[in-house]
Amino acid sequence: MKLRTYQSELITNISLALTKCKQIIATMPTGSGKTFTFAHIAKLATNNDLNTLIITDRIELMNQTGGALEQVGLQPKLIEAGADSDLSGNCHIGMIETINSRVKRTDTMLKFLQSRNLIIIDECHKANFDKLFQYLRTGVYVIGFTATPIRMGKRNMLKDYYCKIISGPGISELQLSGYLCKSVTYGKPMDLSSVRVRGEDYDPEDQRRVYGKLQNFDGLYENMQRVARGKKTLIFCANVKASKELNSYLQSKGLRSAHLDGGLSKDERSDILDKFKSGEITHLCSISVLTTGFDEPSIECIVLYRATRSLPLYLQMCGRGGRPYPGKNTFSILDFGNNVSRFGYWEQDREWSLSQKKIDKLKKTGETPVKICYSCGAMIFASARVCRFCGHEMSLTKEQIAYEKLIELHPKEIGKRELSVKELEAYRREKAYKQGWLLRQLRNRRQFFEYAELMGYKKGWAWGMIKRYLT
Repeated sequence: MKLRTYQSELITNISLALTKCKQIIATMPTGSGKTFTFAHIAKLATNNDLNTLIITDRIELMNQTGGALEQVGLQPKLIEAGADSDLSGNCHIGMIETINSRVKRTDTMLKFLQSRNLIIIDECHKANFDKLFQYLRTGVYVIGFTATPIRMGKRNMLKDYYCKIISGPGISELQLSGYLCKSVTYGKPMDLSSVRVRGEDYDPEDQRRVYGKLQNFDGLYENMQRVARGKKTLIFCANVKASKELNSYLQSKGLRSAHLDGGLSKDERSDILDKFKSGEITHLCSISVLTTGFDEPSIECIVLYRATRSLPLYLQMCGRGGRPYPGKNTFSILDFGNNVSRFGYWEQDREWSLSQKKIDKLKKTGETPVKICYSCGAMIFASARVCRFCGHEMSLTKEQIAYEKLIELHPKEIGKRELSVKELEAYRREKAYKQGWLLRQLRNRRQFFEYAELMGYKKGWAWGMIKRYLT
């Protein structure tokens, strides 16, 4: 298997970045071939006699990584719980908790860690990898890979461990190139007023009580039958009990459904996933165990039967349906948690920063206004006059007609007349442009402070952007 052009370009950019700083993050969207890309990096490293260690946090990820390494001609040695590890050679894959446990007990593992020249961390946005850095020697190269380089809550920021982010192509670019499928998003508003926030996310048990009501089960089933009948479907639930309850309901409706969670044995999980792959199981209910390291391109429908405040979790869940497959041109996202309103569409381009940290209180000004097309049921921007999925024309108010004139502008026309900051932001969202595009349109300090107020940002953010874009 050969690298795609964007994968080769990313590897080149990573190599250049490592000449200036030793610890970097490489970000690629879910489904873009992240594992295969870092397998090639490991191959290049071992060919140059560098000792390489790849670290993951789940058995599925380790199996997936091992397969990718074998595809490029490497035979990695495993470091996993319950088995003696052969630490000789120059290419290993290890589970983070196993390595951490052993380095505390034996000098052998510590010496092994400190003898590595290159550490590759899969899903490096997760905080459970942070404890590794205290054991690494100065000067070791560290490349963290993730689709979502962002942290939530009170965890340390990524800038505490890495010095640069190298970005690959965005989701929309990969869709245009045919490397990812386009999505059609449907949504049903849910009343989450009784769901409390515990820690960093919505309380799973509160969600179970809301989503476990019979009328909500019926609503899910009817919507799946309407827009995803006969499609292989992956359903994400709030907790194990909620997933089991939904699975029982779907089975009672005659669907070939199964439940999977991390408490099942390795053989049980493997058997369920094999049946899902073959089509013997058509609907798979789960929680977070399949948000990373799960590659099944035949999935045609993703159901978010839960709400989350975590952007990484949202993108990971949706991304499970994005991989191309013969006969599959698009996939469906059914959102039952108001998640699209909270975060925007899955395919929107996003800018990442090492100092970016998800705020605890999601402000209404940060939500993406959406509405449902009455013709096909898909979710579209609240400002859209025509549904981008079925072509249905919406009836407009006078205010919406004035707004529509704005979104029909070609980007080259921006600048011919001075648009308000609010108009620019509306246009940016409609076109799914990155925020940097808008900031380059702002002409003076007043507009930067206006934009900061519109988005709910602090004045310090505005001063930082003024320094970056006006000086």
